[in-house]
Amino acid sequence: MDLKNNQIKMGVLLKNQEVKRIIQGEFPEFNKPMFIALSRGMTLEKVLKHARGKVAGERIDRVLVALGAL
Repeated sequence: MDLKNNQIKMGVLLKNQEVKRIIQGEFPEFNKPMFIALSRGMTLEKVLKHARGKVAGERIDRVLVALGAL
């Protein structure tokens, strides 16, 4: 999947069921309706920026590799 240098909007990503499965599986703590609604207009880069420090870097890297492989 082309992540557009992490500039792809989360709303676009979350339309893909496989992407949702990967993200929800790796980050169950962010699988909340309010977070999902707020993140839809954000770029992947911005969401990652907020996640760093709250989530282990290897989890983030694993998700980016999985998304890039789609």
